[in-house]
Amino acid sequence: MVITSNFAIALFNQIIVPKSITSALVDRLSHHAHLIETKGESIRLSQAISGKKVMAL
Repeated sequence: MVITSNFAIALFNQIIVPKSITSALVDRLSHHAHLIETKGESIRLSQAISGKKVMAL
């Protein structure tokens, strides 16, 4: 299973309420998981801004 997010795991408690659900969710998703954090600009956002193939939301 692959789950992607533009939020760091540490910030999930700011977007998911109540915090007890956030703790349980993060615990179950991250247990025995391989976490990969990427950095840099979003290719889709840069294409949307430049008008290439992708429509901005």
